[in-house]
Amino acid sequence: MNKYAQPIVKELDKKFKFLTQLDKNLWLIQSKENSNCEAFFVATSNEHIIMMGDYDGIMVRPYGAKHCLPNWMAGATTLSYFAEKVCSANRYHKTKQWDSELARKEIEEHFIEYYNDDREGKLVKYHRQYSSPEDKEEWITDKAKDFLDRLSFDFSRDFGYKEMYDSLNEFDYSGDWAEYEFGYDYHSQIKWQHKCLIFWACKVLDGSFKQKKPEVDSSQPLDVKQEGGNGIPPTNKLVGILPKIL
Repeated sequence: MNKYAQPIVKELDKKFKFLTQLDKNLWLIQSKENSNCEAFFVATSNEHIIMMGDYDGIMVRPYGAKHCLPNWMAGATTLSYFAEKVCSANRYHKTKQWDSELARKEIEEHFIEYYNDDREGKLVKYHRQYSSPEDKEEWITDKAKDFLDRLSFDFSRDFGYKEMYDSLNEFDYSGDWAEYEFGYDYHSQIKWQHKCLIFWACKVLDGSFKQKKPEVDSSQPLDVKQEGGNGIPPTNKLVGILPKIL
């Protein structure tokens, strides 16, 4: 098992106790037996891994890994790489979101790192407000300090993101602020789905899934072409159900 996957598997082992393989390419992971609450399905096709259930849906398309999808997923421990393959499957899937507190933190860190040269202005004391270590004394230009002291625009409003960039351009219109993507991070849902799929893959590879036995009506002879008779597997109840993709 990938050393980066080990803590994820250890964490989710405490939550997901019931692991069932329903079909050749279909698995069910449950926290409670006989309950779809806090549970999810994973299905694979020739080129895709599809997760659906209580944690919403996501589809992953790892290029060139169609014959070893669990192996690929068990090793895909880098979130950015995973998100790239999610967008490969569905370019409209939203993987990141803007967070106001993160934006404040990253802007402050950026200004402390880049505006601390006395050739660009008078250096003055500044105490960190949003980043760690909190209240640590720094030396930055007086112009940068004035900007950070005024970093109080209301991020809770819909136009907070736009107002952030308007303020940055006002501070330095020549700066290419868009390249920094202040405040953008992978949203909590895709982080959780990433963990769930790593857990699924590792459990497939170590043989932890129990096979679901065919459901056979004992009142009917096996030569009757019923589900489970004559080697006919139970119908996959998920056929035709597409996962909800963000």
